[in-house]
Amino acid sequence: MNYYLIDYENVGEAGLNGLASLAEPCVVYIFFTKNANRIGMENLLCSESVQVRFILTMPGHQELDKHLVSYLGYLIGGNTNNTDRYFIVSKDLGYNNIKNFWNSKTQQPDFVRQTINIAGDLPNNISPNSALVNGIYSSLEPFGLNMEEIKFIVLLALNTSKKNVNPPYKTLVHNGIVSKFGMIGQKYFAAIKALLE
Repeated sequence: MNYYLIDYENVGEAGLNGLASLAEPCVVYIFFTKNANRIGMENLLCSESVQVRFILTMPGHQELDKHLVSYLGYLIGGNTNNTDRYFIVSKDLGYNNIKNFWNSKTQQPDFVRQTINIAGDLPNNISPNSALVNGIYSSLEPFGLNMEEIKFIVLLALNTSKKNVNPPYKTLVHNGIVSKFGMIGQKYFAAIKALLE
């Protein structure tokens, strides 16, 4: 079973994108505070096999994050099924250490994943589990980019035509990254260049 833990204060309603398309049994936990407590009912439409639960947390510096991480540990501790997967839905890359901790403890690289919404916010024909997408996310995480910045680079790499000869595909991706991020973009490009084949 999949468990989605949504940092609603961070992603808002955009984090619910893909909820309606979930077909397999799963549980979606929406963590929110009184500062971010408005959810359009149309965003909660989903299949009967999907359980949606709300968890109100106290506002304060990283209070929601602490509750979400604590609840993740509670869920993992209560489940003995090795096929369960956990998704933290947030743009906050501060969750990377938590994700890495659980993945190393279970020896399963995708036991806990992070995404910016339920659908992964990628085009329908691109799997969020593809080698290119995973490679780009993994290569860029150490730079401290937020999820929107990483998503920009993923979509740039996916949407740039590899058929371009003049200028070549890699040059177009490089120029797009540098145009967006300035000279530091050269380091980002160097980190993913080998993936762009």
